Amino acid sequence: MREWLLVLLGIVQGVAEWLPVSSSGIVMLILVLLEISPQVAYDVALYLHLGTAVAGFVYYRKIFYRSVVDLVRADFTNIYLKFLLVTTALSIIVALPTYIVFRGVVSRLEGSVLMLFIGLLLLVVAILLRVSGKSTTRRVEDIEFRDMILYSLAQGLSVLPGVSRSGITLAVMLILGFSSEDSLTVSFLTAPIVSLLTAPLMYREFEPVYVAPLIVSTVVGIVTIGMMLRLARVFETDIFTIIVALMILSASIVLTLSSL
Repeated sequence: MREWLLVLLGIVQGVAEWLPVSSSGIVMLILVLLEISPQVAYDVALYLHLGTAVAGFVYYRKIFYRSVVDLVRADFTNIYLKFLLVTTALSIIVALPTYIVFRGVVSRLEGSVLMLFIGLLLLVVAILLRVSGKSTTRRVEDIEFRDMILYSLAQGLSVLPGVSRSGITLAVMLILGFSSEDSLTVSFLTAPIVSLLTAPLMYREFEPVYVAPLIVSTVVGIVTIGMMLRLARVFETDIFTIIVALMILSASIVLTLSSL
């Protein structure tokens, strides 16, 4: 595979990973359209996630550093540490049986249809927020255990083909009434953790040709995280929720049509 194509895909991954769309689905769709085998396309998509994982760790380095220090000290008053530990553990509990039972049953088409439903549900919630005039005031500090459970259920389901992890987790946080910025933050924080957990799936020998695209996806990812957070600060939560819903719907329609 040509290096310029991998660099281009690194840019796509760096942007798509932090949008409420399936970055793996988009990368694989591009490669399959270029007549690359699905297995190779899947491996490339997994490799590129390493770049955006680094981007997440770099952008939120202060939160991760503080969480590691508090973990060593067994200080679990840190809400970010508590959230990462609980949602990671519960997501694994949900994801493993879901992967084993449904991976061979649920096609990418059905996963994309599920995301269509989630996008429509989120759009309804956003419109209701707009019409009622209610403002969203829940912040990270207000996260309760039941929120973590619902978040973990959503994240666990993202192992299904066609389901966007960022899309489904962001949708859950917005539906639960959290602010746009905090919804993005917790969704972005768990992304690099998930990427590390999927690292063992990358059984193919690493090749030097992947170095440049990984660096590109890291740099583009850092920029995209900042842009998404600024977008969340500019728009009110209901408007931002509508934007997210439309993104999910658009990407799901594209992936659904490509699966037909």
